[in-house]
Amino acid sequence: IISKVAFPVQVLPYSLVSVSFIFNGIGFIIFLCYLALGGDWHSSWLLLPILVVCLYLFVLGLVAILSSLTVFLRDLREIVSVLVQIWFYATPILYPLAMVPERFRLLMDVNPVLPFITAFRQCLLQGRFWSGQFTIAVLLALCSYVLGGYCFMRLKPAFGDVI
Repeated sequence: IISKVAFPVQVLPYSLVSVSFIFNGIGFIIFLCYLALGGDWHSSWLLLPILVVCLYLFVLGLVAILSSLTVFLRDLREIVSVLVQIWFYATPILYPLAMVPERFRLLMDVNPVLPFITAFRQCLLQGRFWSGQFTIAVLLALCSYVLGGYCFMRLKPAFGDVI
């Protein structure tokens, strides 16, 4: 299909990410309703759509890079699945950052998802509006999206030859 028909290949990573965001967005909306009904409503929640869009762009950039490289390196799919699981547990999602020992703080500082997690926590639970983490998350999202789009478009002409 990719080599014989004029098929927009970039639809594949976009659809994968979009379906995941829609599916998880339903759970996120239920969580917001739970917090709102519990009386934990903050006006900072108005920034959540911006933060969700930034996270979406960040993930799109990563998926574009990895999907274009996976065409050439078939084993990358299995490696990435293991690395994503390690990355999940290495990111303070289920535990606060304060629980991380000081000797591992440098690893947390280079984790590109940490600004998103911190910004979500600040918006949802602490009622803070704009913070340094929010700014870093926006910049990371833009850089990831631009770099991912560039890599995908550069490698796209060779997809038909390899597949």
